[in-house]
Amino acid sequence: MCWLSELERLKDSAAKATGRSRPFVTAAFAISSDGCLARTRGRATRISGPDSMRVTHELRARHDALLVGVGTVLSDDPALTTRLAPGPSPLRVVLDSKLRVPLTARLLRSTPRAPWLVTSTPESAANARALSAAGADLVRVPRSAEGLSLPVLLSLLAAQGVCSLMLEGGAAVLESFFCAGAIDYLALTIAPCRLRNARAVRLGPRTREALARWRAERDRVQLGTDRFEAGPYDPAIVGAAWAHEPAAAP
Repeated sequence: MCWLSELERLKDSAAKATGRSRPFVTAAFAISSDGCLARTRGRATRISGPDSMRVTHELRARHDALLVGVGTVLSDDPALTTRLAPGPSPLRVVLDSKLRVPLTARLLRSTPRAPWLVTSTPESAANARALSAAGADLVRVPRSAEGLSLPVLLSLLAAQGVCSLMLEGGAAVLESFFCAGAIDYLALTIAPCRLRNARAVRLGPRTREALARWRAERDRVQLGTDRFEAGPYDPAIVGAAWAHEPAAAP
């Protein structure tokens, strides 16, 4: 897969760049043929097929850290490991401003390495103490007008030696990264199913605009029943850095 070689080359280049203050970010996610992430908010929806899932796990093994929003944890209860591909599981990072990750979440036990729960909740809160006791590392970042501060989080990851970060969603998290111009590479799976309904989870407006322009230049390959598109992402194609301070989703 030539796109994997391209991804590794770009990651290496970014790691060697002087003055870079954030990790190389790959956004890798699946959507239905009508552009939805899930059939219903708060419930798990299996979109991609087994071939695409193996590619997702291989991508995880090629990144230092993997980031999702708390909504993904609540709806899917993912382990966020590399069980379908050789290689180590990355550091798992969850954006969870109010510490809603349940004590029963699989990611708290799926690997020996403690996940990061990125929050603004005080250490004294009961749920903070319980999650710490369950093995999570609580990482506090300041809030901005729109959520947890994305620039602060990316700087903290870089300071901990995280050179590459894989972003899997959900919709609000993807939107915040696109708005921040903080994505370097895209790996998009398009499943043949249609999910659109009044309760479906749809991509945000910046994400849709970015994908529409980016996909116009992409070659497509078939992974089982799914289409797969991958390649570098240049924020300039959608005007990049919008005026507000970029913030991560809660």
